[in-house]
Amino acid sequence: MYNRRYCFILIAMALFLLDLSTSVYVIADSDLERESLYGLKGIYLEVALLKPEIEQEGLTRQQLETYVKQKLQVAGIKILTEKEWVKMKGSPALYVNVHIINIPKCYDYKYYTYRVDVELYQDAFLLRNPTIALPVRSWATGCLGAEYRLDVIQAHVESLVDEFVNTYLYMNTK
Repeated sequence: MYNRRYCFILIAMALFLLDLSTSVYVIADSDLERESLYGLKGIYLEVALLKPEIEQEGLTRQQLETYVKQKLQVAGIKILTEKEWVKMKGSPALYVNVHIINIPKCYDYKYYTYRVDVELYQDAFLLRNPTIALPVRSWATGCLGAEYRLDVIQAHVESLVDEFVNTYLYMNTK
């Protein structure tokens, strides 16, 4: 797990140094991770805040949240309120995190490095002490890259959310 993160960091640094506009995707999509989506009756949604300077440049948390909500609703995935989420067995929560760093360049254009994570967390119980429940990541996908335009980064976020929805539907329409 940690080796994969270091590898992504090195790739992002290489992309920046080579002045490339590209992305690297990682989909943690094992049988066990897909299986963790089976039988979910709804999920709580949390879209992380973006840096104020990124929002001022045109990509907002509200845009991302609206897209994710619409995608989930169209797919028939119930979005839980906080009250429903706390009562739901396993407390499933989908987190969409977008980390964007504006890299100053010598030219007249902006350059961004970014990391996007779409992760589902659920409560799991310790075998040695079943009274202890901890939130664990049961499914995840993400990408890392460098871009000149925020709308391209937004398209990557949307693509990763689509991957979650497609996997959820696959596991729950058997």
